[in-house]
Amino acid sequence: MLAAEQSAERSEDCDTWLDFDAFLASPSVSCTAFLNDPDQYNDGALRVTLGEAELRFKGEPGTAIVYPSYTLHKVEKVTKGERLVTITFIQSRIQEVTKRDVLCDINEVAALEGSNMSYENFTRLQSAQFNLMRMWSK
Repeated sequence: MLAAEQSAERSEDCDTWLDFDAFLASPSVSCTAFLNDPDQYNDGALRVTLGEAELRFKGEPGTAIVYPSYTLHKVEKVTKGERLVTITFIQSRIQEVTKRDVLCDINEVAALEGSNMSYENFTRLQSAQFNLMRMWSK
């Protein structure tokens, strides 16, 4: 976990980047938690690009934004005040994004349709999910 302080006196325009952590060769998920009130600083928003959309976040203290580490993102220059956040990275046991997406889709189907499925089919779906997880886990 990293703590980051950005103030008007020590702020520069940041390029867009992907997360890389020296301890986790390829983090799966990045998390930015906001520590101070967004009214205490001007600009300094976290900007995350998802497809064609660029989302802008200035969270309340104690809130967090979780996003795929492979997502392009940047932090705007703080023009007044001080921005305090903590940043952490989470590594999945499933390294390949496409494999994680398949497991996520199966999990969503189970969550949305599980109560409408017969017990046997729901059990088969769960069995397939667990077997894929075992095969793809590192």
